[in-house]
Amino acid sequence: MGGNIVINISNEAWFDNSKALWQHLAADVLRATESNIYFIKCANNGISAIITPYGKILKLIPPNTANFIIN
Repeated sequence: MGGNIVINISNEAWFDNSKALWQHLAADVLRATESNIYFIKCANNGISAIITPYGKILKLIPPNTANFIIN
C-alpha cells in the first residue's frame, strides 16, 4: 500500500475525560513513526492533532475544546 498520510476520524465522546484519550494519542504517535508518515487525528470530544513521521506533535486541540487546526 502506498500512501503518505493517515487520517483518523474518531468518535471519542463516550470516553468522557478518561486517560483513554491520551492513550489513543500515544498510540497514534507510535503509528506515525512506525509507518513513517504524517498522522492527522480528528476527534469530536477527544484530542485532535497533527503528528509528524518522527512522532512530533505539531498542533494539538485538547479534549472538549471547540477549535480548528490550520497548518
